[in-house]
Amino acid sequence: MKHFLLHGAISFGLLATASARTWTSADGRTLEGDLIRVEGEVAVLKVRGKMLRVPFSKLGEKDVAFLKEEAEKAKVGTNRLFGIELKPGMVDADEFLDDSMKRLLAAKDFIPSKVTVRLWIPEGFDPTQPQKVLWLVGSQDNDAARRRGNKNMFLRGQAPMEKGWIVITADTNMGNPRRSATKASEADAEFHYFVIDELVKAWPEFRKWKHACAGHSSGAQATFFRMAQLMRAQVNVVGGFFSCCSKSMVRTASQEAKVRSTDWRKIKAFQSTGDKDLLVKPAQIKSVSDDLKRNGVKKIVSKTFPGTHNFHEEYLMEALTWFEKEEEK
Repeated sequence: MKHFLLHGAISFGLLATASARTWTSADGRTLEGDLIRVEGEVAVLKVRGKMLRVPFSKLGEKDVAFLKEEAEKAKVGTNRLFGIELKPGMVDADEFLDDSMKRLLAAKDFIPSKVTVRLWIPEGFDPTQPQKVLWLVGSQDNDAARRRGNKNMFLRGQAPMEKGWIVITADTNMGNPRRSATKASEADAEFHYFVIDELVKAWPEFRKWKHACAGHSSGAQATFFRMAQLMRAQVNVVGGFFSCCSKSMVRTASQEAKVRSTDWRKIKAFQSTGDKDLLVKPAQIKSVSDDLKRNGVKKIVSKTFPGTHNFHEEYLMEALTWFEKEEEK
C-alpha cells in the first residue's frame, strides 16, 4: 500500500488503532490518523502521537466530503465530554488516555491511565451564548498535594459558578499532570491541549469565551503555565488570579507554550496576599509585579488582606468581576 507524504517531510504508515481513519490523497496515496478538528479547509490529524495539518486540496473527494460534513456537525457541538452530558451542576467526566499520551506523561512513580475533568456549570447555561470560564490550578507543595491534583482547588469554584462562571479542573487519575510548578513540562502542555480540543468538540465557541485562571501558592506559579497553554491553543484568556504567589513564571511558561510577550498584553493580573504571610515577602510581591510588566502585562492589581498564607475568596470574586469587564478603547 502506498502512503502519502505530508509537508514533503515524513511518510507515515498505518496506525493500528480502532478509531483511526484511512485518508486518501488526491493522487491515491493513503495514511491512517485520527481527525482532531477542522480549521477552515485544513484537517488537523493525529498520526503516531503527532498533530499534522493537511489542506483539503491534498485529499481525495470522499475525504473532503467527509470533512465538510464533520465541520457542519462541529458547528452545533455535542454538549458532551467523553460521552457525559454537560448540564448545570457538578459534572465529572473521564476517559482512557491513548498510548502516546500515557507514554508522554509516565514517570517512574507516575503512570496514569485516564484523563479526569471536573466541571461546575451554572444554572441557565446556554453554550450558544458567550460564557465565562475559570480554570483552577492546584498547589504542588509536596507529593501528596500533587497527587490530589487540581481538584484540590475545586471547592474554590462554587462562588464563581454561582456568579455565572463555568469552573474547570483537569487531572489524570493519579493527580496533577504537571510534576513541577517551576519547570516547563511538555507532558502537561500536551495533556491540556487535548482537554481543550475535547471541550471544543462539546462547545464549538469554547475558545472565544472569556477564560481566566486561578491558583494558590505553588498553584499560583503553575497558573502561569495554564494561561500560556490556553493562549497557545488560541483561547481567549483575559485574566489570572495569583493567590500568595512568591515567584513569577511568565517567562518559563511562555517558553513552554511557545507564546510571545505580546500575547500577555491583554491579560489582567490580580495578586492577593495576606499581610501576615510569612512565606511571601513584600519584595517578592513587587518582584512578581515587575516581572509581569517586563513580559508584557500592563494591567496589574496587587492587594493584601488581613491574614496569613491563605486563599482570599473575596479577592477572587473581585478579580473575576474585573476580568469580565470590557475595557474602554
